[in-house]
Amino acid sequence: LVEKAKSKGIPTVFWNKEDGVHFDRFIDSAKHFDHIFTVDQNCVEKYKAIVPDSTTVNVAMFPVQPKIHYYQGFNFQKLAATFVGSYSKHLHDKRRDRQNMLFAAAAKAKLPVTVFDRNSDRKSPYYRYPAEAFNLTIKPAVDYLQTAEIYRHYQVSLNVNTVEDSPTMFSRRVVEILACGGILVSTPSLAMERLFKDYCHIVHTEEQAVELFERLKYGASKQDLEMAKAGADFVLNHFTWKKFLQQIEQVIESKR
Repeated sequence: LVEKAKSKGIPTVFWNKEDGVHFDRFIDSAKHFDHIFTVDQNCVEKYKAIVPDSTTVNVAMFPVQPKIHYYQGFNFQKLAATFVGSYSKHLHDKRRDRQNMLFAAAAKAKLPVTVFDRNSDRKSPYYRYPAEAFNLTIKPAVDYLQTAEIYRHYQVSLNVNTVEDSPTMFSRRVVEILACGGILVSTPSLAMERLFKDYCHIVHTEEQAVELFERLKYGASKQDLEMAKAGADFVLNHFTWKKFLQQIEQVIESKR
């Protein structure tokens, strides 16, 4: 398919949104394309060491679709926290430890947590959340369009990042939560500190998370709401699919 496009003079683009965890998994496909984009700045030089000099390699971070994830004002209906995503007992040990830390802190603070399990249709016990250990309410996976309403309705939206040492890679839910005006509580990463620290709460320890949750379970403060609104503005000004595609177009045009 790539060769057919090239034979007709159509530029080919590969975007790896799974870097750097799955760099090796996709490099044999990526190297055939004219232009490579990665979510992880740390992978740029790795690509350049493998692909031809004529191949462009650039960073393209996760965007949002503002027709789905956008700010509607504040309408938190549940004084509770939510986590939308997966859990695994056999992969990503540090990520799991971060999740357990947030869940333990919420339990100690008596902040209810509802999880929408992305892997609810998988039968393997390796993907089951420790619901009893942390008093979690587990619900099945939801349609992507529903995530926006979840982020708008729950007082707190939780986040962890599989990659923590990248200046550009973060969980996609980060920009989706912020775009909706959600109050985001995240564990740390280089990208979170570099890009989003002014728009969310970043907790490094269980004690810090407990203190925060004990406050948030009674409702958001004026400062929380101002922070969340600023986060929505920031994301919708800088992290949309329109800007993402404009960036790709600029790179392609620069090589014509």
